[in-house]
Amino acid sequence: HWKLYDLADKSYSVVNDPDLKADQDVYLEAGDLLYIPRQYVHSVCTTDSHSMHISIGVDTFSSKDLLASAFAAIDLPHSLLQEAVPISFMTQTQSEYELECRFISLLRTAIEDITVNSAIALLAHKFIESMSPLPRDRFHQNLCEIDQDTQLQKAKGAFCYVMKHDTQVSIKFPGNEVFCPNCCEPVLQFIAETDLFTLRSLPNVLSESSKLVLVRRLIREGLVTESRQNFR
Repeated sequence: HWKLYDLADKSYSVVNDPDLKADQDVYLEAGDLLYIPRQYVHSVCTTDSHSMHISIGVDTFSSKDLLASAFAAIDLPHSLLQEAVPISFMTQTQSEYELECRFISLLRTAIEDITVNSAIALLAHKFIESMSPLPRDRFHQNLCEIDQDTQLQKAKGAFCYVMKHDTQVSIKFPGNEVFCPNCCEPVLQFIAETDLFTLRSLPNVLSESSKLVLVRRLIREGLVTESRQNFR
């Protein structure tokens, strides 16, 4: 018997308030599945017999993680970041007002350099790094036989993200990261967003030979593979 509470205070302990009326009462039988949104207050008990259930949590990034990534990604002058906090910060000899002014000044400088794109890129990098590397299957594929109409696909489980750098662009996926010239960005973005494709369907920002070189490299690195439709 599951009780769900639509409470503004997500930290509220319903254990200490047994008389609180639930917004939803759900009774689960063997084989049933119940999805409970993140931070949704709930409680569970059995009715007249013993019971066992399995809870599966889904790790997500919070707004706090986004802010932390934003500050981690800022590119402030090294001298500013390495400037020591006065040793008297724990004593009354340093006024709170003086420290507050210094802190606010540092925040304002940091905010001017923060971009949401850099924060998202850092989160994406962290997420992909936590995943198991993709298996590489280099042996059955004859790269010389790939042509403009060969059906290609991303490897199974290949979550990837395109990241911009100063003079390069990269496509990050579990276990690897491939760097290319900036001109390859539309092609990498297309591959990241498309499950099944051919060389002919790639954006025409590269020559046919350049597309072929790029795709062969992505096959060798484990991101792209020939579609099984080619072997039917």
